[in-house]
Amino acid sequence: MPIIEILPMNVNEESNDAPKKFTNIDKEDFVFTWRGEKDSHTYTVKTGETQTFPKYLVNFACTHLARKIVKRELRKKFIEEHPTENYKNADFATRNEEMEKKLHIKMVWENLPEEKKQELQAVKEGEIDKPKEEFKCDICGKTFETANKLRGHKLGAHRK
Repeated sequence: MPIIEILPMNVNEESNDAPKKFTNIDKEDFVFTWRGEKDSHTYTVKTGETQTFPKYLVNFACTHLARKIVKRELRKKFIEEHPTENYKNADFATRNEEMEKKLHIKMVWENLPEEKKQELQAVKEGEIDKPKEEFKCDICGKTFETANKLRGHKLGAHRK
């Protein structure tokens, strides 16, 4: 997936080097490295901290932090729902562009013009839409959020 550009690049009225704010919305410090043509730089943004970087770096950092958060959340969900499976399979369920885009918007919110904020307000205020599956008991029809909860229900409620 290409880098999401909530802050558009190559806009006539604004340079790609224009200073923009980046906020680390994660629960842990975020470290990223930008490899330029001549050298590379490593940056650290503490949890909850906002730093100013050139626009191209903000887009880069947001994309990679969003991917990190989404991967962690989806991996956790996969492991909860498939406790007996090999955890290497969890990598198959660790990408969700919609979740990544919503996180990206939250990280660059301070930089957006008013008309863009109005357009994206619902996304910023809303919960991150995690993919929801429904697990239905074939005996009584009750539904559960996870396969484990359904399994537990069947063992407890329908034990013969």
